[in-house]
Amino acid sequence: MVMPRCGTFDYAAVIPDPNDAGALECRAEQRLPVSSLGDELADSRLVGLAPSLSIADAESSPDHAPRSRVTLNAGSHERASVASASFHVDRMLVSFLRAGDVLYVSRSMCAGLGLSILREGQLIAAAGDITGVPLGNDVTARYPGALIDEAEAVFRRHDPKFAFDETPLELNVMGTRRLLSRGQMTAGPFNILVVHGFIRGFPGIELCASIARPPLCSPAAINVTANLLADPLAFTMRQW
Repeated sequence: MVMPRCGTFDYAAVIPDPNDAGALECRAEQRLPVSSLGDELADSRLVGLAPSLSIADAESSPDHAPRSRVTLNAGSHERASVASASFHVDRMLVSFLRAGDVLYVSRSMCAGLGLSILREGQLIAAAGDITGVPLGNDVTARYPGALIDEAEAVFRRHDPKFAFDETPLELNVMGTRRLLSRGQMTAGPFNILVVHGFIRGFPGIELCASIARPPLCSPAAINVTANLLADPLAFTMRQW
């Protein structure tokens, strides 16, 4: 069973200049309009429709890797399920952010976290569930549902209960189309890593992948970030 819409979000935030303490603070907004249907489960989002977003240094991970914490604060109860939510990214990734970049962060109905960074409409980096965030004009990422149904139908001629345990990611990068469940590739200016595809279950585990455009972003920083986003224990919420 997937979570209701009130447990998800899909925010965009324009990166500002850092403050005197070196932290980044700005406003995020729901990327697409949310209708008011009079149903709290459908009308609300996890931390509201326009939370504040901050990025600051955090304690190192258990393996001593430096991290930064991204925090979303609702500010009010209006159409918000929790007061705040936070997750970690690799600290080096933050150093690649520039004022004016647009940071997109999302949480799916399977609790998958994703982020992407666009600069003047061009993808700089993406991590986690990259199917849930904008990737600019050069990259698209999706689940190839119809293709998987077609492939499973072939196997079910011999085993009526056959189903793939893991669904690959379909990537189209500057006209190059690939299907990857796991592995690395280079396409155009991008370094791409697919840690795993969508793992089926109830509700399932969202895919984990990363895309970097060197030298504008370090592949190492975005690869670490992808794994941080995939760790369910790294996502925390504060109730009202």
